[in-house]
Amino acid sequence: MVLALIEGADVVVYDCTYNDKEFASKVGWGHSTWQEGMRLCQAANVRQHVIFHHDPDHEDVYMERLEEEARYEWIGNTVARENMRLRVG
Repeated sequence: MVLALIEGADVVVYDCTYNDKEFASKVGWGHSTWQEGMRLCQAANVRQHVIFHHDPDHEDVYMERLEEEARYEWIGNTVARENMRLRVG
């Protein structure tokens, strides 16, 4: 169902507070992982996946490393920041 909703989108902003390793202890909390968001976006031919809704315990250094890892995994990944503007198209 999610794939049908996002198929071919230019941008998907996805609630992905955790990473795949953290998620096992957070099941049922109502959040997903950036890796799952990426997999969904890739499967649905989305151009840009915006990693959004960060865990407050993830400090700036953690988020910088996450962004490096995410961009390495897929160039379509972007970490959301306060007051960020996206250019689409």
